Amino acid sequence: MSGLVHPDLMGSLKVFYPSRCTLQAKVAAVAPATGVDAYGRPNTSWADVTGLVGIPCSVNKPVRNTAQEIRRTEMTVVDNTHRIALAGYYPAVTTAMTALVDGAAYNVLSVEHDAQHASTWLLAEVVTT
Repeated sequence: MSGLVHPDLMGSLKVFYPSRCTLQAKVAAVAPATGVDAYGRPNTSWADVTGLVGIPCSVNKPVRNTAQEIRRTEMTVVDNTHRIALAGYYPAVTTAMTALVDGAAYNVLSVEHDAQHASTWLLAEVVTT
């Protein structure tokens, strides 16, 4: 089955992946952090994951046409998910990571791969303060 996808396919599709994605993972912090960082994430230490930096990608706007906001006493949750298509197969991506694309940070909610191991898709939510 893997013969259905030509090895040079992703290289010829550059126009479909105009952005670059860098995936980050939490780094063990020495002291408890407070506040938020420049991307609006809780102020903990994040580091780029080796091999997951500058991946060609495209971000599709919210999966649904509407966003849902849930207000609680301790926080407001906005259910407004995006699909990020990565040009290539990246089995190391997990839901514990954050994706940085075009100056925006996204929490990775789920990771999917195609049957030929040629593409990776992330379902993600925008990180806001």
